[in-house]
Amino acid sequence: MSVRIAYLTRGGRGSVLTGVRLVGQSSDQSLPARDGAERGEAPRGDGRGGEGVPRPLEPDDAARWIKEKLAAARSTRALALLCLDTQGAVCSWLTSPSREIEVVAATARQASFAGRDLDAPARSGGVLEFYAGDATDSSIEPLAAPKAAEPRRSLLPGRGKAESNGAAGTGGGAGGTAKVTPERLPVLAVQDVPARLVIDALDRVSVPVEGVCTLWHLMASAWDPSRRGSQRSGGSEAVAGSTVAESSGPMTAVLVVDPAGRLLWAWSRDGALVAAGSVRLAVSGDEDALPVYGESDVARVCAEWLSWAAQVGSAPARAVCIVTPGVEGTEPAAFGAALGRAWEGLAVDLVTAPDPVLATLERAAAAMESTPAPDEPSRDPSQGLVGLGSRPGKRHRRMYLWSAGALAAMSAMIAVSAWRLGSLAAAAQSAANGWRNEWRELIQREHPEAAYEAPGQSMLQSLEGEVNQRERAVAPIAGTGTVMPVLREVEALTLVMADPNHKLVSLIADSDLRTEITVIVPDTATAEQLVRAVQRVSGSAIASWNPRLTTETTGQDRGKVRLQLTGIWTRPGDRGGEREGGGS
Repeated sequence: MSVRIAYLTRGGRGSVLTGVRLVGQSSDQSLPARDGAERGEAPRGDGRGGEGVPRPLEPDDAARWIKEKLAAARSTRALALLCLDTQGAVCSWLTSPSREIEVVAATARQASFAGRDLDAPARSGGVLEFYAGDATDSSIEPLAAPKAAEPRRSLLPGRGKAESNGAAGTGGGAGGTAKVTPERLPVLAVQDVPARLVIDALDRVSVPVEGVCTLWHLMASAWDPSRRGSQRSGGSEAVAGSTVAESSGPMTAVLVVDPAGRLLWAWSRDGALVAAGSVRLAVSGDEDALPVYGESDVARVCAEWLSWAAQVGSAPARAVCIVTPGVEGTEPAAFGAALGRAWEGLAVDLVTAPDPVLATLERAAAAMESTPAPDEPSRDPSQGLVGLGSRPGKRHRRMYLWSAGALAAMSAMIAVSAWRLGSLAAAAQSAANGWRNEWRELIQREHPEAAYEAPGQSMLQSLEGEVNQRERAVAPIAGTGTVMPVLREVEALTLVMADPNHKLVSLIADSDLRTEITVIVPDTATAEQLVRAVQRVSGSAIASWNPRLTTETTGQDRGKVRLQLTGIWTRPGDRGGEREGGGS
């Protein structure tokens, strides 16, 4: 089997690593080795030395040991889960303006620094003050998952607008400012320095960690019947406004007797941790040093449950107890019966195991064996420790190195491009200087007056004035049209009009308008002959002649015919060319 869960045991309020337990579906290995650990039997003692002081364990040694044991398993290249014991961990209440992990952590540490809750003058959250010291040595996360449709609001009253589904807030003020309502949330605080060191050491030996959680998280996910899809029984209904009212499953309480001498309990809904706590147990005086539990411990657990039920607005309807076999003065059945009597309506399931913690780890490993590995760490604090699960590792550093290399390569390309642009700019400047010197020499030779600036006139203005003057001197005369062969046409027409019977009245010929001839002939037949003669003039530039005949009614030419011919010039480019015709 490939799934392995590493269980870290710690001392010194969770600040010292004392042991590692690598558990699979059918394997149990410990560092330091304990009697019967390889066979899955109950360990002897509590992992302490002869003086009763936990022996520290180096994180690098633990990482190398985990890598060695994983290498002996088939198809194992990663650690499925890193589980922390409950040493140095506490679950308490906190008033926070948001369920976001960063906001809750900042609020807890601010309350710890101020010595009081943000909205209460009285001192509160004293337990968190003990654990919520610094962000470098502890994790503080809410057990209530962030709301899916929770609007983003400013943490300061009167600042910002609510942004939910694109709609403006409906709070007071012209801008629709949303009012932030603080909320009481269950908060888990864990001293996690050993876990951080082990995760970093595993990363150095190339063993990735898929997830990190506490034993409380593992109890909720492993023993909650609703997580396995079994038939759900009715439970106490959540009151309005409770932090767990979003889930529809019944509340289940899981109790585990830790051989180290604690009674651990966790409330879960659909396998998600809702609340948790622990009660210290007496230990038998024999060499086995087994924990002793009884009705007095039930009373202490129920007292904590009452306060939590008032806070979350819900109570468990079923309890699963994983206890050790009874010792002198302790009976598991009596413990279960006492729990059922103390909490009315509670259905109690009792499981006995030599080592309840080992049974929980094996059950979780068996459940994980049939599920695929997650693509990315969970962002739900009720399923595990989000901050440790997403701790940067070798892959992140490799990504940063590649990004830095890409930026360096891009910088080198930009530098080369800048150098080439500088070279091109220098070449262009040199060419410009050459052209400038050349035209200065031409000006000095052709127009020396423009080589020096005159008062009130720059060199460029003087040069432009000289250029314009010379262009005007060689420019063609404006207004000259196309010149037609007027003299040649007049000469040809006078030859046609040389007949003594023709009396020429007028001959008008120019290049722009038209050619017009007025002549008096004896009769109409003579007029027609004259028209044909004019039209047949060879080489004429006149395209056509339009005749007009009238009869004279007065004067000495009375009775004769007045012939008026109007000719239209053939323009250059007109089709037809010169008119064909015979001689005069």
